[in-house]
Amino acid sequence: MSELTYTILRLPTVYGLGDKNGLMPRIMATAIYKHMGETMKLLWNAELKISTVHINDVCRAIWFVSNRDDTNGQIYNVVDDADSTQGSISNILADIFNVKVDYYGNIVSAVVDLVGAADDANDKHLVPWAEVCRKDDILNTPLSPHMDSELLLHKHLRLDGGRLKQLGFTLSEPRPTVENVKEILDDFVKMKVFPVSLLP
Repeated sequence: MSELTYTILRLPTVYGLGDKNGLMPRIMATAIYKHMGETMKLLWNAELKISTVHINDVCRAIWFVSNRDDTNGQIYNVVDDADSTQGSISNILADIFNVKVDYYGNIVSAVVDLVGAADDANDKHLVPWAEVCRKDDILNTPLSPHMDSELLLHKHLRLDGGRLKQLGFTLSEPRPTVENVKEILDDFVKMKVFPVSLLP
């Protein structure tokens, strides 16, 4: 094993073109709440840490470490500078879709059956999603607003990317933006896998 060349890159929540599992379930849920005309109410609070990184920076980091000898056998976090939280991400999505966001808070969320809450949320999201897909003639899509109960846990995801930056790595996308999310949506609409009627 000592001759094996490797570098491990740890990733937080990844977003960008092609994202189906990072921010996309949250984006889709927000679009569905806009469609239903309801406030999007989330577990826990706005301060829940959700570190993020753009897919372009993930690709750049892979290339960066693969072209260096001093990264062999090392572990690096690839994360943007945003120090993202559930609140900062929700604010971006609320701006795009013009929906209200509220939180249950830590006390109420702590006593919730998370598996049951995930099942209820998925039931609430999947039916309108299927209806809108049918209406917009989307017969097959890899996208789903389904959320696993693990995503609802009160687990902060906060990574420090300082070690990789010390080597000279720089970010092309330092934080999630309204423009980033709109680019993701536009790309999926062009591929005919996201309903145009859910666009803001």
